[in-house]
Amino acid sequence: MSDPLDRDRGGRRRRRRDRPGRKEREREPDQSPAPNKLPIILGLAKPAVEQQASGGGAGTTAAMQTANLSQGGLVNKAQEKPIVVLRSRDENRPAPTTTATNQATTTNQGEATMGPAAYQIQRHSSVGHLAFENSSQNRLAPPPEMKHCVKVVDDSFRWCDAGIEMLLDQTDFLVVGVLGPQGSGKSTILSLLAGTSPQDSYRSYVFQPQTKEVKENGAHQTNGIDMYVTPERIIFLDTQPVLSASILDQMIHQDKKYPTEYTSVENCIEMQSLQMATFLMTVCNVILVVQDWFTDASFLRFLKNAEMLKPATPSGHEGSSHPEDAPDYFPHVVFVQNRANRDDYGLETYKMMTQTLSNTFDMTKLKCTGTVNMVRGSVIPGLTSKTVKSDMNVFCIPQMEYYKLEPEPILTLLPEYRGFPTFISLVRSLRNQIYSLPRHLLTHTTLSEKNWFHYAARMWDTVRKSQLLSEYNRLLP
Repeated sequence: MSDPLDRDRGGRRRRRRDRPGRKEREREPDQSPAPNKLPIILGLAKPAVEQQASGGGAGTTAAMQTANLSQGGLVNKAQEKPIVVLRSRDENRPAPTTTATNQATTTNQGEATMGPAAYQIQRHSSVGHLAFENSSQNRLAPPPEMKHCVKVVDDSFRWCDAGIEMLLDQTDFLVVGVLGPQGSGKSTILSLLAGTSPQDSYRSYVFQPQTKEVKENGAHQTNGIDMYVTPERIIFLDTQPVLSASILDQMIHQDKKYPTEYTSVENCIEMQSLQMATFLMTVCNVILVVQDWFTDASFLRFLKNAEMLKPATPSGHEGSSHPEDAPDYFPHVVFVQNRANRDDYGLETYKMMTQTLSNTFDMTKLKCTGTVNMVRGSVIPGLTSKTVKSDMNVFCIPQMEYYKLEPEPILTLLPEYRGFPTFISLVRSLRNQIYSLPRHLLTHTTLSEKNWFHYAARMWDTVRKSQLLSEYNRLLP
C-alpha cells in the first residue's frame, strides 16, 4: 500500500520531486551552458569521421548534426578548417567502403569546395567588371600623344585616313598650315612650334627636316601633306615645297607619268602646288608663309593666284552648296622671315618689309594684318606701334643656334651682343602668339576635330575636281 502522506500531497507529482537523478537528466540538455558542450563537440568532430570510416553507423552522424544545429552554426564555422585539411589529406588515401562513409565524405567535400568555388566565381565576375570599366575608360580617354607625324596626303596626291585616329569629338582646336619654297625651313619651324627643342636630334623632330645628304643633293624632304596634333589640340599641317625644282627634277629623271590633263611636267608641278595652297586656305585657321630671303615676286604672285582659285566655303559640311549671301571664310596669313640676319631686325628694314607686303596684298581677302608680328610680341624695344605704322603679319626668325643650355660662367655677366633676341626667345614669342589666336569657325557650322577631318577630305576631293583650276590649267602656256 502507498503512504497516506503521498496521497494527501498529490500523489504522482510529489513522487517526481523525490527522484533527483531523473530531474538532472531531464534538465541537462536544456539548462547546461553551451560553452561546456562546445569543446566536447569540437573535440569529437575529427574522431566522428574516423568512427564512420570504421563502421560507426549513421546514428552518430545524425547526433552530431543535431548538436551542431543547436549551437547556431558556431560549430560549422569551427569545423571548416579541419574539413579542408582532411580533404587535402584524404586525396591520397583509399576510398572508404561503407555507404555512410561515402555520404559523409561527399558531404564534407561538397562543403569544402563550395567556399573556394564561390570565391572564384565572385573573383572572375569582379575582374570582368573591372575589365568593362577599363574598356569604357579607354573609349573615353584621349588618344595617345603623338611622337611623329602621320600622312594625310601621299606623294601621289591621294587622301589617307590614318589621321582620324588621333582626333577627338571636341570643337576647341586650331589648324595651322605652312607654305614655302624648297629648303626654307618649313618642317623645322613647325616642329619647334609643336614642342620640339632645338637641342633635340633630328630624328626626334615631329616633322623630319632636311638631312645633310638631302641638302648636298639639292633634294626635298617632305612629300604630300603630313599632320601632327599637339596635346593643346593644335593641328599642324606640313606640305611639300611649292614650285619645287627638286620635284620637277625627280619626275623627269624617274620618268614619272603625270596626269593627261596637264600639258607638261612644269604645269603639273605648278597645279599641284596650287592645289595644296587652295586646300590649306580652305581648312586652316592660320597659314605660315615661310621664306628664307626677302622677297620672291613669283612666290607672292603664286599666293595671289591661290587666293583667286580658292573654292568657296560650303554652307554645311554635308553639302557643297554656297548661297550668294553667305560669307566666305579666309585664314590668317603670317609671313615668317627665316634665317634673318642682324639688319632685318632694324627699324628701317622691318618697315620696308611690312610696307612691301602691305602694297602687294592691299586688295586681298586674306587676314594678313593685326594677328602675329614683331610689334605685338614686343620682342624688340624699338619696334612699337608708334614707330611702325603698318600692322602687317611679319615675323623674323634668326639662324638656329647650336649652343649649350647653360652658358659658361664667365659669359653670364658679359653676354654676347647680337642686335636681336635669342633664337629660343623669338620662337617662344611666335608660338605664344599663334597659340593665343581666337579659334574662329572654318565653315558656317561648328565642327569637331573628326568632323573637320571629314570636311578636309571632301574639300581635298573638291579641289582636285575644281573647274576653276581646270580652266587655269588650260590657260597655262
